Amino acid sequence: MWIAKPVRALSESELSRFPKDVPLAQTLDWARAIESLGSKTYAVFETDLAVGGIVYESQPGRFECVNGPALHWDDSEKVAAQFSTFVLAVTKLSKNFQAVTLRPRWPADQMQSRLLKIPFAVTRVDQASTWVVPVQETWEAQLKLASPRLRRTLKRAEALTSVQVTSSEAWVGDALDRFVQAVSDHAKEKSFSVPPTHWFRSLVQGEGFFSVQAESSFSKTELLIAVQCGRAHYLFGVTQKKPGSAETQARKADSGRDSTSTVAHFRVLEELRRQGIQEYDLNGYVTDAKSDHPYFGVAQYKKQFGGSTVDYVQAVFEIEA
Repeated sequence: MWIAKPVRALSESELSRFPKDVPLAQTLDWARAIESLGSKTYAVFETDLAVGGIVYESQPGRFECVNGPALHWDDSEKVAAQFSTFVLAVTKLSKNFQAVTLRPRWPADQMQSRLLKIPFAVTRVDQASTWVVPVQETWEAQLKLASPRLRRTLKRAEALTSVQVTSSEAWVGDALDRFVQAVSDHAKEKSFSVPPTHWFRSLVQGEGFFSVQAESSFSKTELLIAVQCGRAHYLFGVTQKKPGSAETQARKADSGRDSTSTVAHFRVLEELRRQGIQEYDLNGYVTDAKSDHPYFGVAQYKKQFGGSTVDYVQAVFEIEA
């Protein structure tokens, strides 16, 4: 049975039957966070086949489905009907329906075969990559996977750094407010946007979120991590430098002792190993970035943890009334 209704109107039975194996942006937790910003969110899914997804009304009568829906993309006998039924259900969400944009995210090598099965023309194809670190079975194996330079940095920094893991339930008060403010301040410096505090507060009320804080006398790093479908995702993070003399700052930079971010990420990997999670997605990567690229340093840093790139395509379908 297909269901198409506001997320907040779903019954407990319907909530339990919503598809679980979906990208993070297609989860019910993410939908509730979007609703906190004032957008209407809807669940459109088939209860027996566990296919469908979340759409939100970006403007009156215009709907967006980010990184979804989740359909049986490789089943040539089913996917065309599933796609058409999903679109039809979205058109009935509003009497003033104008358009729906679907943005399913696929592995790059599967795009061509999947497009042949869809009864709608693709508008365009966007591309993106991320860096994924495999979680090793032991601490020693995790260290071996990292670059020698990163291992040296960790060794110098961890002796001077205290680290803790905090569940989302224990992090929703003043600590979360301070984190969001710090991330927002950093975002202004780097010219990117960050959702407001109530978005974070709504998001982390769900399961699968935790934070890691690493602090030394030189700096403090905080990371927000989400676990979804056996993979962990680094969502947001910030490192705040502590004041000190120019001589102190020079010494810590030379020794690598201020890298609380490295200590924090390794603590994430340790926590993921404890939970039985096998992959840590560091959230974005620019392949073959040149030294003058603004993301070059970040990409090189992520690469030091070991692992590999995962390339995605996002087939964009813009369907008008």
